Amino acid sequence: MNPSGRPLLHRVPFMWTLWALACLSVVSIAVGCAVGSVSVPFRAQWATLVGALSGGSADVGPGVAHLYLHLRLPRVVLAYLVGVALACVGTLFQALLRNPLAEPYIIGVSPGASLGVTVFVAFAAGGGATAAGGYLWGRTACAFVGGVIAVLTAYMLASRGRFLNMSDILLAGIAIGALGVAITSYLWISVLQEFRGLLYWLMGNFGGSSWSRVGLLVVLVLPCVAVCWRLAPTLNLLSLGEEHAAYLGLNVERFKQSLLALGTLATAATVSVSGVVGFVGIIVPHLVRRLVGADNARVVPASCLMGGAFLVACDLVARTIVAPLELPVGMLTAFVGAPFFLYVMRRSRGSA
Repeated sequence: MNPSGRPLLHRVPFMWTLWALACLSVVSIAVGCAVGSVSVPFRAQWATLVGALSGGSADVGPGVAHLYLHLRLPRVVLAYLVGVALACVGTLFQALLRNPLAEPYIIGVSPGASLGVTVFVAFAAGGGATAAGGYLWGRTACAFVGGVIAVLTAYMLASRGRFLNMSDILLAGIAIGALGVAITSYLWISVLQEFRGLLYWLMGNFGGSSWSRVGLLVVLVLPCVAVCWRLAPTLNLLSLGEEHAAYLGLNVERFKQSLLALGTLATAATVSVSGVVGFVGIIVPHLVRRLVGADNARVVPASCLMGGAFLVACDLVARTIVAPLELPVGMLTAFVGAPFFLYVMRRSRGSA
């Protein structure tokens, strides 16, 4: 926000802001598909898309068309959907826990989900398999179970009687996340006997993207995002305090439990297809609040659009900055997110 306390775009109609973020999303996807070891110009992208949708063939060469449709485009779309999910869940958890530091990775959901995937890959998928192999839906189910176990453990540790202490759940989540990473590392090194795969898994990677992975996120993540957007005005009630929200007719405990499950499902889906990508859920919602204010009915959709564009940009830098080598995308989000986390922590000492 600006020094007067108003959002930077308080004079701009919110729909204009959404349209601007939607245009930014389209541009980020187009640029992400264009840049790489082989350039795919915008005109070639458009011709290939039109040809694929009409059942014909584009006059861009079979190699370029295959690269765009089966390698570059699914990767960029997958990165965009993961960014949408993580930004949305970060907004959800921060409003739900009333803590500006809440984020899927920080409260232990992502490490718990990654542990669930690792257990599936190491044992159910026959051991020795990589995180890119195995069964997609099986990995997702195990990721959800791992995330739920992590959340429930943090929930029980933070509960005091009938009520949930929101500060304690953050601290419990950090400890449980560290334990989950330790167990995941042990399984990767001792059972899967692969250290490089562990590094890329724990820091996020969009290599090996496919339309089947995109389809999984469309089926699981987009409904979660739609429900979060629908419930965003109700989230605003929690800012008044749980007693006021309950007085206005909200079943606070059931509402919190339902949204925790919803956020866990969306996070588990992203972990199952891309590994652990941290800090997106902190960076994007805070930037969006500076632009549009604290109303969750605005923050949720704007965060989704900005989160997708942000992660596409991060993935583009990760695969080009030291080409032909490819960095884990989570390395870049951590490079930006860790200082940002400390900045938010210093600004919100009282609430944290």
